[in-house]
Amino acid sequence: MSTSMSELSFEAIFDLTSDFLCVMNLDGYFIRTNTSFRRHLGWTSDEFVDRSFVSMTHTDDLYATLSQFSVLSKHVASVFFDHRFRCVDGTYCALRWRITRESGSDTLLAAGYLVRHSKYRDTKSAVSKKQGELARIAHAASEDWRTLGQQTSRIGIWEFDLTTGGRWWSTEINEMFEFDSIVAESSIMAFQLRVHPDDWNDVVEAYNRSVSRKTAFEIKHRLLMPDGRIKHVHELGRTIYDDNGLPLRSIGTIEDITQQLQGEGELRLSEERLRQAVRVSNIGFFDHDHLTDVLFWSTRMREIYGGYLTAEITLPDTIKMIHPDETERLVQSIQKAHDPSGNGIWDEEYRILLADGSTRWVIARSQTFFAGTGSNRHPVRTIGALVDATERKQAEEALRVTDRALATSMTAFAIADETAQLTYVNQAFLNLWGYDSEAEVIDKLPQDMIEPESAQRMMDGIYSKREYRGELLIIRKDGTNCNVMASTNTIHDSNGKVVNMIGSFVDITESKKLQELFMQSQKMESIGRLAGGIAHDFNNLLMVINGYLELALIDLGPHESLRSDLSEVKKAADRASSLTQQLLAFSRKQIIKPQVLNPNDVIGSMTQMLERLLGEDIELQTILAADLGQVQFDLGQCEQCLLNLAINARDAMSEGGKLVIETENVQTDKACDECPPGEYVVLAISDNGSGMTEEDKSHLFEPFYTTKEVGAGTGLGLAMVFGAVTQNKGRISVESKSGYGTTFRVYLPRVYEASKLPDPVSANVTHRGTETIVIVEDENAVRELTARLLTNLGYKVLAFPIGGEAIDAVSSMTQTLDLLITDVIMPGINGTQMAEKMSALRPEIKVIITSGYTPNAFSHLGVLKNGVEFLPKPYSFEMLAELVRRVLDKPVG
Repeated sequence: MSTSMSELSFEAIFDLTSDFLCVMNLDGYFIRTNTSFRRHLGWTSDEFVDRSFVSMTHTDDLYATLSQFSVLSKHVASVFFDHRFRCVDGTYCALRWRITRESGSDTLLAAGYLVRHSKYRDTKSAVSKKQGELARIAHAASEDWRTLGQQTSRIGIWEFDLTTGGRWWSTEINEMFEFDSIVAESSIMAFQLRVHPDDWNDVVEAYNRSVSRKTAFEIKHRLLMPDGRIKHVHELGRTIYDDNGLPLRSIGTIEDITQQLQGEGELRLSEERLRQAVRVSNIGFFDHDHLTDVLFWSTRMREIYGGYLTAEITLPDTIKMIHPDETERLVQSIQKAHDPSGNGIWDEEYRILLADGSTRWVIARSQTFFAGTGSNRHPVRTIGALVDATERKQAEEALRVTDRALATSMTAFAIADETAQLTYVNQAFLNLWGYDSEAEVIDKLPQDMIEPESAQRMMDGIYSKREYRGELLIIRKDGTNCNVMASTNTIHDSNGKVVNMIGSFVDITESKKLQELFMQSQKMESIGRLAGGIAHDFNNLLMVINGYLELALIDLGPHESLRSDLSEVKKAADRASSLTQQLLAFSRKQIIKPQVLNPNDVIGSMTQMLERLLGEDIELQTILAADLGQVQFDLGQCEQCLLNLAINARDAMSEGGKLVIETENVQTDKACDECPPGEYVVLAISDNGSGMTEEDKSHLFEPFYTTKEVGAGTGLGLAMVFGAVTQNKGRISVESKSGYGTTFRVYLPRVYEASKLPDPVSANVTHRGTETIVIVEDENAVRELTARLLTNLGYKVLAFPIGGEAIDAVSSMTQTLDLLITDVIMPGINGTQMAEKMSALRPEIKVIITSGYTPNAFSHLGVLKNGVEFLPKPYSFEMLAELVRRVLDKPVG
C-alpha cells in the first residue's frame, strides 16, 4: 500500500479530528476508539477491548447513562448527554456526548468533547437527581424546594401560587436573568422583561396548555439581556391540583443551556467536518456483519463499483466482481484477514469488473474485529475503506513507459536538483560519459563532468533564461573530451523557484567531423569555381595570343630573326596554357578523354622517367598487384597525377629516402571518407620524408598553397591531382605526420569495360573551304581571331557578339548558311537557345559549340544533342580548321 493511500485510509479519516470518537455495539462495548480519545484519557487501544461505555462511567451518572442507551435501543437517531468518564489514573473527566444510531444499524457512533468546567458537570448531575425528587415530592412544602434550589448551581427554581397569584423564584434565576436584586417580588412583569419578545407568546401558551391538560410543562426559549446578548433556557414544571381538580400551585425549574447548545453546535460542526473530509477524500466505506454476511456500502463505494448495485450485498457478491486474474489471490488474503489468529488487517490493490465489462483498479484497507477468546474467538465485524486507483495506475503505467523509453533511448538524459547535483541518469548518459553505473555519477555537479568554460556557460543560461541549448565539451570518465549538443530546462514550484533541472545530450563528435569535411569540401568547391572562372577567362586570352602568334609565324619566313623571338613567346604561352589546364583540372572543368586503362601499365611505362626525376639518392620501389583491375581515367591526367605525386615526395626527401608505389584491388563497405561502397583500384604513393603538419594537411589541395620556398613551386601540383582524380569519379586521401613521411591513396572505381580509344586525327592536313559560317562569340578578341582564321581558309564569315543580333540578321537573309559556331555562356540567350533558334530558321545548318569548360559543366543545357559538335577552348588554328571541315563534310541527317 502506498503512503498516499495510508493517508486517505479509513483510520486516517477517523483520527483526523481532535474530537473524541468511538464505535460501539448496541450493548455499549467498544469496537474502535480514535487517537484523540485515547490520548486524552490515557488508555491504550488494547485496554478498551472487552470494556463497555457504562463500565467506565462515574457511579453517580450510571442511571442517566443507561437511560440514554435504553433510548438508543428503540431506534432513536441520536441522544445528547453529559457524564463523567474514568481516566487511566482513576480521575474522571466531564464529557459531553452525542451518540448516533443510523436506522437499521447495529452499531453506535459516539462523538464527544471535554466540558471545560467540571463544577458545572457535578452540579448538573446533582440537579438531575433533585429534579427526580422534585417530581416525587411536588406536593411537599415550598420551603423544601427553596432549600433544594440553594443547593444547586445554574438551575433556578420557581413557584407560582394559582390561588393567590403569588410568585417566587430562587436567587439562581435572579442571577440567570442578571437582575441586581429580586425584582418586584419575582413578578410576572420582571419575568416578561427578560423573555425574548418573539418567544413570549409561546411560553404563555405552553404553560396554559399544561395547566388545562394537567400535563407537565416544558419549553426551551430565549432570554434577551440588556446588552443584546441571547441566552437559551430550558424550563420544566408541574401543576398541583386539589381534590376537585382545580389548580393550586405550579412548581418548576429553569436551566441555562446556552453552553450546552454551543457544545452541540460544535459537535455538529465536528461531525460535518468529518463528513466533508470523507466526501472530499473520495473514499468509499464498507461495513461487513459476519453474522448476517451483509455488507453495508456507502454511496461512494457503490459509485466506484459502477453505481448499479442497490440491493443488499454479501461477501460472495463482492468476490464475483473481482477480476478473474485477481480472484484466487484476493480470496486467500481475505481468509487470512478473517483468521482469528491474525491481526485482522487487510490491505490490497486489485482490479474489479464493472457491469459494462470495463476494468477498474481499487485500493482497499480494512480491519476485522473479533469476539470471544481462545478457541471461541471469531470475526464479528469488518470495517474498511476503498478508493478508485484507476487514474493513478494509468499514470504509474505511463510513468513506467516513460522510464523504459528514457532507459532505452539512445539520447542521454539527466535530472538534477535545484543545486545542479545529479539525481537521475539513463544508460545512454552513462555510455556517453563512459561510466559503468548510476552510482558513479549521482550527486556529481556539472563542473565535475563538463569542461569549466562549457559548464559555466550552461549554468549561466539556466539561471538567466531558465534553459540552455548549445554545444558543450564534456569530460569522460577516462579523461578524454567529447563534443555534445545539450538541451536543458528547469522545473519550478508554484512560487517559481527552481526545484529540478532536466537535460538531454547528443554526441556530435562525428557530426562535427562530417561538418568539418563538408566545410572543407565547400571551401574546395568554392576555390574550384574561382579557379575555373579565372582559367576560363585566361583561356580566351591565351587563345587570342596563340592564334595571332600562329598567324605571325605563318607569315614569317623560316630564317627571319623575329621568328625565333615569337617562338619563345609561343612556348611561354603554351606553358601558361598548361597552368590553366591544371586549374581547370582542379575545378573539374578540364577537357578530358577518359579511357579504360590498367594503372600498372601506366606505372610501368613511367618507371624510367620517374627514376631519373627522383635522382640517385631516392630509391623507387613498385609493388603492383598481379590481378589489378581496370579503371576509366584520362591517360594524360593519370600520368600527370603520378608525376606530381612523385615530385611532391621527392621534395619532402631533401636528404634522400625511399618512394614506394603500390596498387591493389579493394572491395569494402567504406573505402575512404566520402567514398560510396563498392569495388576500387587503389594507387598508394608513400615516402619516408619530412611529413606534414595538421595545418598543412588542411590546405593541402588548395591551389597556389605551397610549403616550398618562393619561386620553388606554383602550388598547383596537388590541386591538379585532386581535381583530376575527382573529375574521374575517384577520391584521394592522405596520411601524414610531421617527421614520419606521407602516404597518398588514390581510389578509382573499378570497371569491366573494354578500351574505347578515339580515332587519331591528322594535324598536318590543310583544311580549306568556301562555305558561309556564322560566328556568335561575346569575347571580341576571340570572335575577331576566329573570323580571321576562317577567312584565311577561304570561308565566308558572318560574326556577331550576341545571339539576339545574329537571329535578327539571319531572319532577313536569303543566302545559304552552312555552319554556326557559337559560345555556350553568353549574355542574353545561351548557346543552346542560339542553336535551337538558328535551326528553326535554317534547318540545314550545322552547329559547333565552343567553351573553355568541359561539356559536363553545362550538360544541363543540353548543348550536345542532335549531332552538335564540341570544340574546347583554347583551340589551335589546326584544331579549328580540322573540325570545321569535318562537320561541313558530314552528311545531313
